[in-house]
Amino acid sequence: MVKRKLTASITSTQTAYFSLHGAVILLALCALFAKWLTLPALYIVVGRSLFAALAILLFCRFNSLSLNLSKHLIIKLALSGLILAMHWWSFFYTIQISSVTIGLLTFACFPLFVAVMSIALKLQKLTVSILVQALLCILGIYLVEAAQPIAQSDITALAIGLFSALSFAILTMFNQKFVQHCSPIAVTFWQNLFAGLWLCPALFIYQIWPSANETLLIALLGIVFTALAHSLLLSSLKVINAFLVSLTLTLEPLYGITAAWLLLDERLTLSIFAGAGLIILMNYWATREQINESAN
Repeated sequence: MVKRKLTASITSTQTAYFSLHGAVILLALCALFAKWLTLPALYIVVGRSLFAALAILLFCRFNSLSLNLSKHLIIKLALSGLILAMHWWSFFYTIQISSVTIGLLTFACFPLFVAVMSIALKLQKLTVSILVQALLCILGIYLVEAAQPIAQSDITALAIGLFSALSFAILTMFNQKFVQHCSPIAVTFWQNLFAGLWLCPALFIYQIWPSANETLLIALLGIVFTALAHSLLLSSLKVINAFLVSLTLTLEPLYGITAAWLLLDERLTLSIFAGAGLIILMNYWATREQINESAN
């Protein structure tokens, strides 16, 4: 009996690790859709959000899970959905005008913005480690850009990419409060739904109708690479602690950049590797400090 329980525990842990790394890989591969789809970033975000919301709704209906929340919370989630929409738009647009590498590495700077906002809100003190992390981040971005001639589009991509990181950091701060009052899957559903609805009116600016192949790709992005990815991530948290999950998420740029090299033939140089290494190190360090402070 003891042996059977031990075997079941090991199997459950292994499944959780597969789920976690599967989620990180799926989230990293999201960046490639910005190159595979020739549609404006707005279309990608609207399609991704609405297909993800629909998939989560069907999943919850099938499993008798409630997504009902108070009107007060739904209004707040509607506002946070706008932030999510801006984050995803800026993330995909950065990649469209530059590369998957720049998009992922600028996004990976979001823990630094979380730290800065925490200091501004007096939730955290300014420390030497935060200053060093900021320098690592700046140096990492410089090394990535030094690998290629700097053009106006690259500067624009950096600025919009850092805005993507900032908006995700703001969303993270909000979500920390939301999950205290409702389930993560409910937060994911409502934020995805409102992210799509907020941007729907902007589609009339382009008046483009996606082809059947483009619609299938957007559906794949929303259902598999968004809804499924978040479901795998949430399921892994049942077994693996939040600290290890957060550290594993720092592998997202590494997975994404490798995929872009293999599937999109994006050029990788020693300078890009060095810059990516510094940003991932900063991400790991900042995440570890945040979790340690929360534990204390």
